[in-house]
Amino acid sequence: MGRAARRPAAEAARPAPARTDPGSAAGVAGVDLDEVDLDVIAALQLDPRAPFDRIADLLGGSGRTVARRVERMVDAGILRFVGEVHRSLLSEGSRVHSFVRTEPQRINDVAAALTEMPEVAFCCTTAGRASVYCTAVPAGGARADFLTRRLPAVPGILATRSEIELRVLRKASSWRLPRLTPAQRRELTRPEGEFALRPRPLSEEERGAVELLRADSRLAFADLARALGMTQPRARRLVLGLFEEGLVRPRVDIEPSALGYRTEAIISLNTRFGRTAAVADALARYEGTRYVARVAGTASLLCQVVFRDETALADFMDGQLSGVDEVVQAEVSVILDVTKRLWIPRHGALLGEPRFPDLLA
Repeated sequence: MGRAARRPAAEAARPAPARTDPGSAAGVAGVDLDEVDLDVIAALQLDPRAPFDRIADLLGGSGRTVARRVERMVDAGILRFVGEVHRSLLSEGSRVHSFVRTEPQRINDVAAALTEMPEVAFCCTTAGRASVYCTAVPAGGARADFLTRRLPAVPGILATRSEIELRVLRKASSWRLPRLTPAQRRELTRPEGEFALRPRPLSEEERGAVELLRADSRLAFADLARALGMTQPRARRLVLGLFEEGLVRPRVDIEPSALGYRTEAIISLNTRFGRTAAVADALARYEGTRYVARVAGTASLLCQVVFRDETALADFMDGQLSGVDEVVQAEVSVILDVTKRLWIPRHGALLGEPRFPDLLA
């Protein structure tokens, strides 16, 4: 695509590319991502609805070439454009994080059963004190029922340990591939809408738009207008209003393993009293940190971090984490296999059909 000719020499330096070789999950899916693919993905992470011509102008090449690359990844089932819906539209309940100990021969059975639960947004098997880890968003008032009845009743579960999410300090959707130059990132980065402090019910038109956008956040205004039976200018105002309020946020969905991150871990941390925020800030500065939350239970913080390999995880533990004096204890669970993420089942790097929860009436 002639990127080298389009970039100033001073901007050529950047982090090492996330190479995906034939032995990776993406290779198994039949798609080997090259550096241009990864640049395109990094650009779309910053602005999932950016026109392909605009991305081509920044990276070099043509919009048609960018479109073909994106279409190839979507058709292969490793990339999807989804609309992240604000949780107030889904449930009044808090997110819970559960570490599940199972019978040794029932690990995959338990993971499969949890993946089928409609309130479970994320599920994986792990190497650590727990065999399976999941996050769930029970409907308002159903948290106790989920934790004390439904979860323990899954055949094969021996014990559970759960943390209640109090505050999200870094969302997984904010994680970006560290590839583009600062100038390119500035061109693509758009401010996210601030969600209203007093939620309001959706109109029927808004509800219809949300349902369409959560399944395809790149849906064209013209297509959305036809689906909702309105004019294109009206559809445009409707969608932009949802984005500006933060009720829907476009997002690129692709497994970290497809991007060259072969190791992913869930880390529970206990911190010194009053120093939790300082530890969270230190974790958020690490480029592989996807998610950080303040929780209540046996831990102070939970975070999910991706690494190129196990050696990078060891370096993180010995360097980044050991240098934070406020950490009292850390428990690491290495993810073995993700079966569900963002309400979408996974098969390696392949994305299944979304199982989004119903919107509140």
